[in-house]
Amino acid sequence: MRPFVLTLGLELFMGCTSSSRPMQDLEPTPVPPPEPGDPAVPHAPADSKEPTVSSAHFTFVRHQHDRRPPLSTLVFDVSLRNPGARARWFLLPDSVAKGQRPMATGAFGVNVLSFPGTGNVVVANFEDVSGFYALQLPPGAEVELRGLQLRLAGALPASPLPLEVIIADGFTVGGQPPEAWTKVPATAEARADATQQDAKPIAAFTAPDLKTAPVELQGAERFTELVPVPN
Repeated sequence: MRPFVLTLGLELFMGCTSSSRPMQDLEPTPVPPPEPGDPAVPHAPADSKEPTVSSAHFTFVRHQHDRRPPLSTLVFDVSLRNPGARARWFLLPDSVAKGQRPMATGAFGVNVLSFPGTGNVVVANFEDVSGFYALQLPPGAEVELRGLQLRLAGALPASPLPLEVIIADGFTVGGQPPEAWTKVPATAEARADATQQDAKPIAAFTAPDLKTAPVELQGAERFTELVPVPN
């Protein structure tokens, strides 16, 4: 009996493994589609088009010949955006000149201006060879500065005009916070639209003997925007 049992088992085994139908041709077991809201189904990320980094964008408005040559004024509209969760400083140039040194390296004085319009815009203009405007924006801010004036020495540079911008977590002047010089906060509301035209001076400070104090930046990003300027 034992040899017969072994022979029968071997024949059954060979019959199962010698099937003429390959395994990959077998019909798959149908799987029902996932139900909506099934936590096991991964969700595609939302397509967000909102900006994620702070930015400053210049638009050329006009070239004013209201100063004694070779000095004149370039006028720009500037859009500032701070989509982040913390306040940030925006430092913008107040002049343009060939071979000008990097912006915000020092200051010997400051004039603080209240820009008319909406959003209570207060801008600090720190004075030096490469002076700059400074404005701290709250989180989520969208601010329009219209008619911003930049001094120009000499002929209008070739287009596009490179304008340096600094966006920083903070800065000091002579080791002191900006408020030690401006006396009032240089800031704006989260939604603001104001112009430099007819701006009102509200504070000023000049260092003794016009001595330049060094500017130190914290958490700063420098970039240059190339602005088309028609000749």
